[in-house]
Amino acid sequence: MTRKIVFIAFAVAAATLSAEAGAACDLTIQVSSTNPPTPADGVTWNGCGASGTSVQSALDRIQLSGGGSLKLSGPGTLLVKQPLRVYNGTQLYGDPARTPYGMKLIGENALSNCSIGGGFRHPHCPVIKIENQLSTSSANNVVIWNLHIDGNSPGKPLSAPGVQISNSNNVLITYNRISGARTFGVAISDSDNTRVAYLTLEMVRKSGSEPEGGSGVWIKQSDATVLEHSLITGPGWYAAGIPQGDYRAGPNAAPTMDLVAVYGSAGNTIRHNTITHGNTAAIYLAACEDPQVCSPVGYNAARVSSATIWNNDISYFRQHGIDVANTDQSYFFTNRVSNSGDSALAMGDAHYNEVRFNTFNGVGQSGGTQDGALKFLWASSNNLVSNNDIYGAGSDYAVGFATGAAPPYAGSPTANTVSGNNLWAGSLGYIGGATAGNVVSPNNQY
Repeated sequence: MTRKIVFIAFAVAAATLSAEAGAACDLTIQVSSTNPPTPADGVTWNGCGASGTSVQSALDRIQLSGGGSLKLSGPGTLLVKQPLRVYNGTQLYGDPARTPYGMKLIGENALSNCSIGGGFRHPHCPVIKIENQLSTSSANNVVIWNLHIDGNSPGKPLSAPGVQISNSNNVLITYNRISGARTFGVAISDSDNTRVAYLTLEMVRKSGSEPEGGSGVWIKQSDATVLEHSLITGPGWYAAGIPQGDYRAGPNAAPTMDLVAVYGSAGNTIRHNTITHGNTAAIYLAACEDPQVCSPVGYNAARVSSATIWNNDISYFRQHGIDVANTDQSYFFTNRVSNSGDSALAMGDAHYNEVRFNTFNGVGQSGGTQDGALKFLWASSNNLVSNNDIYGAGSDYAVGFATGAAPPYAGSPTANTVSGNNLWAGSLGYIGGATAGNVVSPNNQY
């Protein structure tokens, strides 16, 4: 993704958002100071028949007026204590006259009811919070755009999500940057029709004793989510090597960090993204199995279905590039995956999925498993793999079939079709492992 492309897309998005506003209440807040940053509780505003102090009171006024917009303007940086709660029918955005982003926000950490101790922001205390905002309209309900949430400010690491969306619908997060996130960049749960576009997200390792580990974009039991045209990176996580909990991990390993993780959701689309450098997977699909946050719960009750993963550039991951578990009737088209430590694509307990027109290349880094650039495991069945370019260099095979696993994933993969692909042999051949009961030809072999 080049900066020129991002700005062209941003200009189109900004024009669209302005046309949609039709706002009952439009307010502007001036943010003047950068050093020290301007407290969000200390700014003033005037308009819509009222005046007040704090960004939150302005957002509250917009809600009481039936919707509108709040523009953050000026050369300063905004210091956010309590999460900024954004409501139905509201746009929160940075002034387009300031580039590359209209406003910088920093999360304050020393908060009595937001801190987890040690001066770090609680994971449930995001900088921006959209909660219980439901709309019957299909139009954008809440819009957040042209903001930079900075977690790299000295003494104020971002140990909570930059943006958290829960039990809401029709939320648009577009053209924003979140830098220095330790746990989550964007966290979406129990919400429908969320769109995240033109996001630049930089996940980093902890700089002290703050918490770390999670997912860059975390999507839990949320349907029809779209993540597109975004750049998501975690070079410090890649440098840490194979993550904790993996028997191959080194003594200085970090917790797991999937840069995009989807749990128990239906109809989600991940497209046109660049996702690079992580210690786990670029894209992880799995059932929602944590009883504390999932309902229903379990690998067979809260599965992923009808996902579309297409046209993503994925590179440099310590485990699988795309890790697909407990997933049904989904589509993986035109992705390019290279330099993954394990398989470029792994499918476990996955059924009736289609994998077409992808390029899987360059797997088998030091410490990775070597059995297949594309790998079937956990009794996966009835999947179609066709019209792909699969390079086995660094692996035993281009396509590998694992033997049966322990319950609840007992049994070897069966009834899968691998046909019409271009295969480049691994060290032991083109296709290998527990191939019985699967269709593995014809393919072009090089």
